[in-house]
Amino acid sequence: MTDGLILRFPATVKPVFARYLFAVLERLCYFQNLAKARIHEANYDAATEALLECIHLSPQQDWAFTDLAAIYALRGKSTSAYLLFKRAVLLNPANAVALKDLGVLAADNGRHSLGTGFYRQSLRFAPGVADTRIKLAKSLLHQGDYPNGWTEYEARLDPCCIKTCLHAIPRLPRWDGSHCVAGEPLIIISEQGIGDTFQFMRYVRIFADKLHSAPVVFCVRDDLLEISSRVLSGISVIGVSRLSLVKRGLWQPLLSIPGILGVSPSNPICLPPYIEADSTRVAHWRRLIKAGKRVVVGIHWQGDPSHEHGDHKGRSIALDCFKILSCVDQVVLVSLQKGYGSERLAGCQFLRQFISCQHLVSASHEWDDTAAIMSLCDLIITNDTSVAHLSGAMGVQTWLLLKKFAEWRWSGEQESTFWYPSMRLFRQQIGGDWFGVMGHVATELQGFIRARLSNERA
Repeated sequence: MTDGLILRFPATVKPVFARYLFAVLERLCYFQNLAKARIHEANYDAATEALLECIHLSPQQDWAFTDLAAIYALRGKSTSAYLLFKRAVLLNPANAVALKDLGVLAADNGRHSLGTGFYRQSLRFAPGVADTRIKLAKSLLHQGDYPNGWTEYEARLDPCCIKTCLHAIPRLPRWDGSHCVAGEPLIIISEQGIGDTFQFMRYVRIFADKLHSAPVVFCVRDDLLEISSRVLSGISVIGVSRLSLVKRGLWQPLLSIPGILGVSPSNPICLPPYIEADSTRVAHWRRLIKAGKRVVVGIHWQGDPSHEHGDHKGRSIALDCFKILSCVDQVVLVSLQKGYGSERLAGCQFLRQFISCQHLVSASHEWDDTAAIMSLCDLIITNDTSVAHLSGAMGVQTWLLLKKFAEWRWSGEQESTFWYPSMRLFRQQIGGDWFGVMGHVATELQGFIRARLSNERA
């Protein structure tokens, strides 16, 4: 780095000034390396100090502004981050990282058209960056450009991303859209979150019906094997633990199927309900869930903390925010929370407002049991997790609680979604304000109960 910078100066520079320049550049290199080390340690205060020193020593280094902006963005100081990224691009218009991160800041604040522009500029200078293409895809989907959005979303299958995307990595060639070899299977592999599987498994059968030349096999997470087998009766379903045993055929990822079929808001192709609860388990839970004439409301408040970043950051809700619902007459709550966040139920101040068999509900961890319990609820009120997708796929009345700028599936400001006709969307008006959302939900819940009582009397 030092040699590259000193060459900018003429050979006639006096030796004493050259020594001074070398000393400055050595300090610049030192603080640059120090900043990188502190960022790696997540010591952002020390990293900020080191980067400010870099900028003081050499205000023309665009990378210093880029790294400092990234720290500000991480800490939620989006305005300062935006200005620093803009400064980096002013210094170096080909700074693809700063351009991409400007797109992220724009998209995170609901300005997807602006974000799309920044992503496209970034890709001009770094066309092979899969992460930028994925972000571009989501912005396009947000804006309703599904054909181009699905196309760009294929970047998630880039070698740098695929292991964190697919639930299992096949040792077979991917299907290229041509005819399959007669008798050899085409394996559709589930990917990403459980909610993605619930949302997009509706298209497996439709795709299989269109593909006459090969049998379709659906490969899914082992914990979804039972419910998937029942939903897709007549189609072979295997767990990801058995994929390595498949020695022939081709494969295709689940979330590529909507693009192949041309799914869009005006062409959803398949509407819920397409998941049905197991009748035996429904009968079992009906004997346990005794609510009388009260309205049974299933609630869910937290997602997996390891997924609380990017589009999902800020989607979880404190259980205390649901307390206002327990004050609504004729309501009994049932917690659908499993794993992360379920421990908060033990210290809940309104635990007495939950169903008497809540301890049994909490001890059940199979998705078929969750589906059965949901089918017995009058209403599901949930944050943006797999529970929302399951209840929507079952056609259960669902109120989905969304942060102010939600992910692409819930784009726009409307209260409905073409994905799930039985779902109503409640959005934050102020970022981070869940109490405001819950106040609105409580008011609407009172109206929901009045309408139900009126129908019963009619």
